[in-house]
Amino acid sequence: MATNTIRYALPYTLHKKKEKWYVSVNAPEEIKHLYPDSGRDRRSTGTNDRRIANEKASQIVEKIMDGFDIKRLQLEPFIEACRPYLVKSGLDVQRWYTEGKMLVRLKGNESLFVRHYGQDRMETVFEGRRINLYLGEHD
Repeated sequence: MATNTIRYALPYTLHKKKEKWYVSVNAPEEIKHLYPDSGRDRRSTGTNDRRIANEKASQIVEKIMDGFDIKRLQLEPFIEACRPYLVKSGLDVQRWYTEGKMLVRLKGNESLFVRHYGQDRMETVFEGRRINLYLGEHD
């Protein structure tokens, strides 16, 4: 199994399955949930010859990368703009896309919102979609 790197510095793997060589690329973290095959895109080179498979790999990887770019367009702009802050706060952003929610436990100074506004819920609308933020014990 050979591992190589191109565009976006993402490694790709060349491996043999069912007498054919396949190229696999792990999807970037933000779009892994869109790939049911363990968060990766795998495509056949159409050959059982490793040398030919290596020659075709870069073209196949480029097509996979183009697919990643298209999948990124499916992400919600508001969530993606907040992603660095959400991840830094320990939130699993993927959960927003797979379950429609993210949970965080706030303690001490982090719960200033609750102390200041006297409520444990904030509701807002972004691009026509209602977003509820619950602070505290909610599922």
